[in-house]
This record gives sequence, structure tokens and C-alpha cells, in this order.
Amino acid sequence: MKKKGRGMSIFVSILDGDYHECAEDAKSACKQLTTYINYKNCEGMAEIVVAPNMSKGFRGIVQTMGLGNLKPNIVVMRYPEIWRWENLTEIPKTFVGIFNDCIVANKAVVIVKGLDEWPNEYQKQYGTIDLYWIVRDGGLMLLLLTKDSFESCKIQVFCIAEEDADVEVLKADVRKFLYDLRMQAEVFVIPISSQENGGSPQDESQMHVCMLCLFVSS
Repeated sequence: MKKKGRGMSIFVSILDGDYHECAEDAKSACKQLTTYINYKNCEGMAEIVVAPNMSKGFRGIVQTMGLGNLKPNIVVMRYPEIWRWENLTEIPKTFVGIFNDCIVANKAVVIVKGLDEWPNEYQKQYGTIDLYWIVRDGGLMLLLLTKDSFESCKIQVFCIAEEDADVEVLKADVRKFLYDLRMQAEVFVIPISSQENGGSPQDESQMHVCMLCLFVSS
């Protein structure tokens, strides 16, 4: 929940195991996470959830984190390039399951890949940023592009829409949205059929739960 650019942020890590056996480990991990949050000058609270596995832990998080109207409405997580599993074949199933849980919980999702290479405010980036704005969402990633690090980059916005959508109207809407944000970008609309989209079109309640992809090329 954001008001005037501020809101509640909760940093959560999932600890595999039995709660009774891992309670002390969870307290220690929470202190470490709090220290890391302060070191990075972030504003938010640290929480450690003990669960039998990642899927069950995340499902508990998405249902219970927050208080009343102060429940976070955006889930930000790292791409599973660093997830450590004994059985690597479980990663795709777990990843898709987390997406489905976010859809059910009516949460928007941001996936971050290459977090270790993410530039700080002193590292200027050059080249082209390709933003894939899927169906009716994309504003989340556009907010990231307001960082000073990306001000010298050219932006291309690719809008993915249903085949029966009015391409010109959608393109005009996106251009107006970018204009209101004072952002200069070239807009492309790519229609896809319902078969390519994995079946029947999504209903309105699911339109905002999409994966936004950001690529910076030289």
C-alpha cells in the first residue's frame, strides 16, 4: 500500500524445517536480516517464516503478512537462480506455484534477475532498455526506470495484448501514460492469440498479476 511514495515494506525469508526445532534459528536469522536491512538503508520490517518447504512457507506469507489495510500489495522476489535445492527439478513447479498463489491473493509480482549486478546511484547505464508490458500492467517496472542510473538509456516499451484488442487505442493509452510520467519511450504493441496465451483470456482480476521483464543491452 503506497501513499505519497511511501508504504509498508516487509522483508521475509523462509527457513526450511520444523518450527519447534528451528525457533531459535529463526530468531537469529531475523536479527541478521534486520541488520542487513539497516546496512542497506532500507525502510521495513524483517520476518522469518519456518515452513516444511518454500511453497508452504510462501503460501503462509501471502495470506498473513500485513495488518488490515496495511497489507503489502506487491510481491518482489528474486529469480530462482540462487535457490538451493537438493532436487533441482522442483524449482519450476515451485516458481509457478508461487505465481498462482499471488494471483489468488490478488497481488502484483515483480521478479528481479541479476540482482547482484543491479547498479547503484553512481553507476550510469547506457544502451537500450526493453520493457515488456504484459496486457494491462507495467507501471511497476516503469517506476524502477526513474532511477538516475538509467536516465541515459533509450527505452522501448513492448505491450503484449489480446488479438482482439484495439492496437492503436492501446498504443495511445500507453503513450499518454508515459507522457504523464515525463518519460520518453518508443511503444510497440504485439497482439497474441488466446491459444498463445495459454488458453482463454484472463479475467480482469488477474490482469495485473504479470511478469515484467527488464533487459538492458549495449
